Amino acid sequence: MQLVHDAVRAIGGEAAVRGARALTLRGTGEGIVLGQNRSPDSDPLRYRIVSFERSTEMQKGQWRQEQVLQSLFRRQNPALETEITALDGRLAFDVRDGKPVRQSESVARDRRVEVRHSPLGILQAALAPGSVVANRRRVGGFEAVDVRPPDGGVFILSIDPSTRLPVKVSSMTNETVLGDVVVETEFADYRETSGLKLPTRIISRLDGTALATLHVGSAIVNGPVSDLEAPATVRSAPIAPSAPNVTAEELSKGVWLLGGSSHRSLLVEFGDHLLLVEAPWDEARTFAVIAKARALVPSKPLTHVVSTHHHFDHVGGLRAAVSEGRIRALELVRRQDPRRQFEFGCGRIVDARVGVGVAQDGSWRLTQARRDVAGAAGGQDGEAPSSTHECPELLIPESGHTHASQVSRKPLAFPALGRVSKSRKSVRGSLF
Repeated sequence: MQLVHDAVRAIGGEAAVRGARALTLRGTGEGIVLGQNRSPDSDPLRYRIVSFERSTEMQKGQWRQEQVLQSLFRRQNPALETEITALDGRLAFDVRDGKPVRQSESVARDRRVEVRHSPLGILQAALAPGSVVANRRRVGGFEAVDVRPPDGGVFILSIDPSTRLPVKVSSMTNETVLGDVVVETEFADYRETSGLKLPTRIISRLDGTALATLHVGSAIVNGPVSDLEAPATVRSAPIAPSAPNVTAEELSKGVWLLGGSSHRSLLVEFGDHLLLVEAPWDEARTFAVIAKARALVPSKPLTHVVSTHHHFDHVGGLRAAVSEGRIRALELVRRQDPRRQFEFGCGRIVDARVGVGVAQDGSWRLTQARRDVAGAAGGQDGEAPSSTHECPELLIPESGHTHASQVSRKPLAFPALGRVSKSRKSVRGSLF
């Protein structure tokens, strides 16, 4: 506990820390869109935070953040986008087109954690009755201690040994694609405001990757804040969304389009097994898709899953697929640029190829071609492929796990993508 008291004195004293009821930060910044880069090895897409304002009621667990974002990956006339996110105790909501929309409990949980990822938030939590502060140690040149607030969670507070100011707060979370990851918020360039020293540079990291950097231009302690309570429409909304809706449209014999969501899947029936194209979004969606596939063809096992590309919103359900126990191979589509043809089935386990062509009018064409052991992707309309390509392959060895919650905690090793270990699935950084 001595380390916490040292940090409290360095930041402004116990009376100032305990008396900090409200905090408003304004500034600019920059960030990346995680999991949406053009290729697995290319640089991430970047955006500029033209302005941000975040108001927090520390004791009530309420905050509201409004950001104006500008994409840096659009070549012409990058549009400005306003993003409003909020938390009211155990309720999380966003404001979209002027209307508040309640978010899931998992989003609310992550946003409650964000309150602790600030110097005032973590120190107030450490001083709260019932908190446990223990395991003082030295990590990477900093002094560290575990903080366990009475409302749950474990946070690692790191202190600069010379200034005694907080330099970082870390905690663990589970990300749909990456698995178990460390969330870190770093603090630098402290400046005194209303008797408190507060950081003017805040860096948010996920598993070591910098997601966002904020440059704080002004900080107001205990100033007036707007009403941060969730509207009645948010409070009366269902706590969780209904079960994923999966529709089935038979495109041709043995081929179904599984819809009901912005991201759709394709089910293909072979002689002795089923193949699924796309396991998008998350475990819940993919479990529902797999259940629909088995309902459509109960006599054949689903053994193969194909992802059209590596974006996080398209591979978020791969862990759920693996956890089903009968998936023998996961394949990554290789896109052929000339005609926007997709090719896949590059695995040594697959005994047939399925091709999906996208015409200029947006229609889909399904083609199937046989191939030998060393063959490449199928040609058009069942013709032999004209050339051979070495396709990246995602093979998951058989696992003893039988439940998604077990599988989702483990990193998946994708040879083609490197190590693959969070409500848009293209995650922007948690800023605090």
